[in-house]
Amino acid sequence: QDGDGQYYTGDLTVGANFDDGRGNVTLNLGYVSREAVFQGDRDFATTTFTDNGANVPGFDPFGSSGVPGGHLFLDLTNFADYDFSLIGYQPGATECLDPNGNVAEGLNPACVGDLLFEPNGNPIPWIDGGPNTTRYNYAPDNYLQLPQERYTATSMFNYQINPAIEAYGRLSFAQNKVPQQLAPTPAFTSVTTALDNPFLTADARTLLAENGFDSDGDGTIDSANFFVGRRMVETGPRRSEDDFQAFQFNVGLRGTLPETTVGYDVYFQSGRTQRNTTLLGDVAASRFIQGVNVTDDGTGNPVCVDTSGGCAPINIFGPGNISQAAIDYVSADLASKTEYNQIIFGAALNGDTEAFLTLPGGPVSWAAGVEYRSEETFFAASDALKRGDLLGFNSAPNLAGSFDVYDVFAEFYAPLVSDQPLAKLIAIEGAYRYSDYSSVGGTDAFKIGGEWMVNDQLRFRALFNTATRAPNIFELFNPQSNGFPGATDPCSASQDPVAAGIDALCVATGVPAGSIGTYEQRNVQIEGIFGGNPELDAEEAETLTVGVVLTPDFIPGFTASLDYYTIEIEDYITSFGGGVANVLANCYNPAVNTGLDPANQFCSVIQRDAGGEPLVFVTLQNVASLETSGFDIQASYVAEFDSVPGEFTFNYVGNVLDEWVFKADEIATPNDCKGRFGQDFCDDPYFSYKHTASVNWQNGTYGVNLFWDYLGEVEDDGARDFDVETIGATSYFDMSAYWDVNDNTRLLFGIDNLLDDEPPLLGDNQEQANTYPATYDPFGRTFYASVRLKF
Repeated sequence: QDGDGQYYTGDLTVGANFDDGRGNVTLNLGYVSREAVFQGDRDFATTTFTDNGANVPGFDPFGSSGVPGGHLFLDLTNFADYDFSLIGYQPGATECLDPNGNVAEGLNPACVGDLLFEPNGNPIPWIDGGPNTTRYNYAPDNYLQLPQERYTATSMFNYQINPAIEAYGRLSFAQNKVPQQLAPTPAFTSVTTALDNPFLTADARTLLAENGFDSDGDGTIDSANFFVGRRMVETGPRRSEDDFQAFQFNVGLRGTLPETTVGYDVYFQSGRTQRNTTLLGDVAASRFIQGVNVTDDGTGNPVCVDTSGGCAPINIFGPGNISQAAIDYVSADLASKTEYNQIIFGAALNGDTEAFLTLPGGPVSWAAGVEYRSEETFFAASDALKRGDLLGFNSAPNLAGSFDVYDVFAEFYAPLVSDQPLAKLIAIEGAYRYSDYSSVGGTDAFKIGGEWMVNDQLRFRALFNTATRAPNIFELFNPQSNGFPGATDPCSASQDPVAAGIDALCVATGVPAGSIGTYEQRNVQIEGIFGGNPELDAEEAETLTVGVVLTPDFIPGFTASLDYYTIEIEDYITSFGGGVANVLANCYNPAVNTGLDPANQFCSVIQRDAGGEPLVFVTLQNVASLETSGFDIQASYVAEFDSVPGEFTFNYVGNVLDEWVFKADEIATPNDCKGRFGQDFCDDPYFSYKHTASVNWQNGTYGVNLFWDYLGEVEDDGARDFDVETIGATSYFDMSAYWDVNDNTRLLFGIDNLLDDEPPLLGDNQEQANTYPATYDPFGRTFYASVRLKF
C-alpha cells in the first residue's frame, strides 16, 4: 500500500513424454525480483527507540551505537586512560555545559563527559539522551526487506529401461544475488593528532592542549591523544553484496529385484554452492589512525605527520568534513569466497513379508539401506579482510573443513490386528539408524510407535523417538565474525560495581583501576565474536507424541486431531554461555562465579580494551538444553449449504504451548519462555496460543479464500523500566480470490494484512526495526496479482 517493496516472480514449466511413454523429461525456469524496503521507509522504524534517558515518554530516539551522525565525540569520562587531565570544558572561559546541555559555572566536575564537534569544527556538548540527543540514529540505513534477484533452472527425467529397471535424475541450478547494508562504519579507536593541526579551531586546540603530551621530548606539549567515536558517513553505508550460485545433480536406478517383490533404489548425488561476497564502505584502522594525526606543513596546509603510503590528512572534526582524497585513502573494499560441496551415495531395499509371514492384520512392511555422505567447505578472504585491519567489519581468516558419515538404517510397519470389533486396525512401527561421523564419532537413533484405529471414526496414535543431530558443516567451520547484541556491562558505573562488591573482579578482567565508578559502556549493544567450532559434539533428543484422530459419521466432511508432544534436547548447540548478555551476567554474579574468580569460564572469554570496553567470545558450544511441550490441534470441515451456492472448506491449525524451557548452560537457571519475549533470554515471542484458520468458498470457476492468523499475548522476559511489558494478541487477515477464465487460464488477486495492522513498537526489547519483523508484519497492507497459463 505504501507503493514500495515490489516483488515479481515468473515460472515456466514444460515437459514431454517420449519413446511411447517409457520416458519423460521436464524443465522448469524461474525468476524472482524483489525490491528493497528500508527502515526509514516506515514511520515506526525510521528512528531507533531505546529506554536511555527517559526524557521522552516511553522512548528516546537515538542510535544504538552511541556515535553521533558524522560527528566526532571525545571520551573525557575515562581521561586517565587516554592521557586526559581535564575535568570540564570551558567555552569562552566563562561557563561550561554538562552532557545534558545545562549551564555549569567554571570548571565543574559535572562537565566531565563526552564532547562532539559542529561542522565548523567548534566543540559542543554531547547529549546522551532525551529529545535533544546528539546520538546517531542508524535505523534509516538498514533494510526492512532485502532486495533480491534470483534465477533458477531445474530439469528432471525418468526412463523405464525394462519392467524391472527405471533410470531417473535431476539437474538444478540457481543464482541468487542478495545485497545487505548497515549504517556507516563506526570508527571507535584511540588516535593522536598534532596540536598545530589546521583542522582544529582555537577552542578545540585549547581543549586538546590541556590533555596534550610531549611527543618528541623537547619539553613542549605538541600532541594530544584521545578516544574517538565517529560515524564515517562520508564513506557511505557498509554494504555486503552477495552472489550465490548453486549446482546439484542426482541420478539413480530403481525398480524390483528379479523374481521377487523386493524394491530397490540406488542413487548418487553431488552438489556445490558458492558464495562470492564483496564488502564495501569499510575503513582501514591503521590508515584512519595515520590520517588523523595531522600537522601544519609550515604554510598553513594540513599534512599527515607520517606521509608514508600516500597518506591523506583526515578532518574528523565535524560532519561532512572529510575530503574525497581522505575517503579514498581510508576506504577498505574487501572480498571473500565461500564454497560448499556435498556428495551422497545410497542404496535401499523395501518390501513386505507376505511370502513367508502374515500377521492377523497383514504382512509386515520393511525397508533397509546404507548411505554415505561427504561434506566440505572452505572460506578464502582478501588480504585486508584476513588481517582484520578494519573498523566496520570483523577479520575473517581463511579456513577449510570437511567431514563424512556412513549410515545404516532399517524400519518396519507391522499390522497386528485388522477388521476386528473395536479394532479396525492395531499396528506398530519402528526404525533404527546408526551413523558414523568423522567429526563426532558414532551416533544412533530409534523410534517405536503404534496406532489403534477403533473404527472409521476414532483412531489413537503414539510415537517415541530418540534422535541425534550432528553439527552441520557451518556450525563446525564457519569463520568467526562480530555481532552487536543488546547487553549490560555489570562493571559500568550505572550498575554501581562497588556496591555490588565486584569492583576488584572488574579490575582483574580489564577495567582500569582508576575508572571504577566512572567507566560506562559506550553502547547499549556490546560486541561479541560468534562463529563455528570444530570441537562440537552431537545434540541428543527424546520426543514423545500421543494423539487422537476423529472422523465422526454424524458430521459428514469433518475431521479433527489432537496431539500432545514433549521434546527434550541435551547438548544443545548455541553460543557459549547463552550469548553475550548471559556471559557478562554470569561472570560478575557471585551466585554463579563463587569467589569472583577472574579465571572463571565466563570471565575467561571476556577481553577489554584500554578503556575497559568488553569484547565477548561466544562461539558455538554444546552447553545448553531445551525442553518444550504442548498440544497441536487440527480440524477441517467441507460442507454445502442449501441457502448458499457452492462448497465451503474450513481449516484450522492451532498450537497450545505448555512450556519452552531453555537452559543456557549447566549452571544457568532454567527459563520458561512460554508466553514471553525479550532480550534477557527468550528473544522471539513464544506464544501460549496461536492458530491459523481459513475458509474457502468455491463455486464452479470462482473461489474466495479468507485466512486468519492469530498470535497470542506475550510478556517481557525482563524487568527494564521503559520496555514494553506486554504485546497484546494480534490478528492478521489475508484474502484472495481466483477466477478460472477457461481450462487454461487462472487469474488470482489477493490482499495480505487486510486491516493494515502495524507491528508492536518496542524499546530495547526488540529484534530489529523496533519490533520483531520475522513475527509481526512490518510492511502493512500488501496487494498481489498473478496469472497462470496452461497450454
